[in-house]
Amino acid sequence: MNLRLPLLVRLVGVAEELTPEIKHSFKNQIRDPTGEVISESSGEMAIGATPARPDYLAGITLPAVVAFEPADEGTYTIEFSVDEASVAFPIHVALGPPPGAAAP
Repeated sequence: MNLRLPLLVRLVGVAEELTPEIKHSFKNQIRDPTGEVISESSGEMAIGATPARPDYLAGITLPAVVAFEPADEGTYTIEFSVDEASVAFPIHVALGPPPGAAAP
């Protein structure tokens, strides 16, 4: 079973940080229930965002899709990092049909 999850990642910074001239490094990792990295991607990106007022924070929302093949049931961790900031969240995977449902 290949699991695909659409996500939205919100990035916020001062206007000087979010210009097309500045490159930002990013990385995402998926860890299995034992903590082992089972998928990873990384790269660089430039962001062009203009705040409504120069003294306000600028921000963008990035759509993303993570996909992985869960081998076991349990809690997997999805982690996103941009430059020095990161966020991680758990997702519990249960294999097989829902309780009470007949197997196909």
